[in-house]
Amino acid sequence: MRSSSPTPGIWCDAANRCVGGTNPGGVCASNADCGTGGVCAGACAGGPTPGAACSVDSQCGPGGACSAPCGNPGSTLTTLNLDSPGGAGPVDVYRGVIALAGGNGFVGTGPGWQHTSTTCFRNNLTVVATNATTGPLDQTVDPNPALGTATFYVANTSAANVLNGAFGCVNPGRCFGGTTPSAACGTNAQCGAGGTCLSLDLAGPLQNNPLSAGFGCPTANPSPYRVNSSAAPAAALVCQP
Repeated sequence: MRSSSPTPGIWCDAANRCVGGTNPGGVCASNADCGTGGVCAGACAGGPTPGAACSVDSQCGPGGACSAPCGNPGSTLTTLNLDSPGGAGPVDVYRGVIALAGGNGFVGTGPGWQHTSTTCFRNNLTVVATNATTGPLDQTVDPNPALGTATFYVANTSAANVLNGAFGCVNPGRCFGGTTPSAACGTNAQCGAGGTCLSLDLAGPLQNNPLSAGFGCPTANPSPYRVNSSAAPAAALVCQP
């Protein structure tokens, strides 16, 4: 989402660094954080100098990308840098908007979570080392979400010309089966007889290795709380070529 960034990461307004001033190298959101004479610049993601201050990708070295300092007044760029464990690629990026408390999608068989309004945002991004980047995105291609909504991004690795809309595990907090299917829940009891609350809070230990294909999924497999997500079918078709 524009306001939070699970892997894949969003390097915008969160990792800027001061150049000069009284706080050189410090994290900043605006020039004021850097003191007199300081400038809040972007920060390198990937490459040989991750976290270093920058203004263009070339300053970050091979495989690196420079974030846009979105916290600075007048700056409205977003750069998505996506970590691909093991360097797998190419990478397809999907974009969606959450406008209601119910989220973006529904519980399907499996159980699974089917997104309903994702779009193929960028496809076949090249992975350099372990990083795939969109480069800076302006408001014409990636506008800020409207008040009361949130933009989110999900991505997968998919070879060109292969249909693959599958993403990783999610945490719907919805009932599967029982007497109140698809209702919001936090416990199995709220779903009635025979129902399961699809909440990772009930799943026990989770896979915590970001290099694992099952990162964020329950370590138990099979698990009634394991819910894989997928793109809207039409979006997956657009991202296929």
